[in-house]
Amino acid sequence: MDTPNQQTDAPTQPTTHATPTGAKLHFVLGMLLAFLVVGVGLGAYYLGTKNSQPSLPATTQTSPTTSPSGAPVQSWVTKTYQLNKESAVSGKETITLSWQMPSDWEVHTYSQPANPNNMIKNCQYYALTSADKITSITISPICAGWAATYTPWQANVVVVKDSDPEDIVRYPGLHDHTFNYAHAFKTEQVQDALMIPYGNVGNFLPIDAGVVATNTAPDTTTADKIIASITAK
Repeated sequence: MDTPNQQTDAPTQPTTHATPTGAKLHFVLGMLLAFLVVGVGLGAYYLGTKNSQPSLPATTQTSPTTSPSGAPVQSWVTKTYQLNKESAVSGKETITLSWQMPSDWEVHTYSQPANPNNMIKNCQYYALTSADKITSITISPICAGWAATYTPWQANVVVVKDSDPEDIVRYPGLHDHTFNYAHAFKTEQVQDALMIPYGNVGNFLPIDAGVVATNTAPDTTTADKIIASITAK
């Protein structure tokens, strides 16, 4: 009896696929390394390009100060002069006379004739002239003895510097386009000179001061500021 052919199927083995854990890891690491190399290269290129650009020196730009009207404010300078005073009361002393004026103004010093009665031994006066040559100011210390005289306060007196007990004022001179400066007692009496205090209480330097212009009104705004800035010490 023939034995029938029996086909026996071999048991099917489950198909298994190797998990590419190691390969994935290598791939990921490779990609990260590539990105890192590209990133470093780009950074180096950026830094190299930035550093290759010439560096500009630091600059300071000074803009002129402007007034409320928008016009540039003029720069001012301080002028200082030494006066040698000698008197029986105070003996020998040096007075420092100063004022401020626009930097484009000129000042000229003129010696006055020597006089044995002068308390200021190097007697001189100062002529200030505006840049346009129109306005002139004279500042003249009174070198000999001086006694104040007073005139009544007039309606045309202008207060230049409000101070206590006396104001600095401006009033018209005897000629057109001229003005004088003096100290005055609060709307009562006007002296015939400025009295600039210095040193100990009670010491003062009398000064004749005025402003004049050629064929036109002087620049009293600037002149007032100059006169108001006069000091002595």
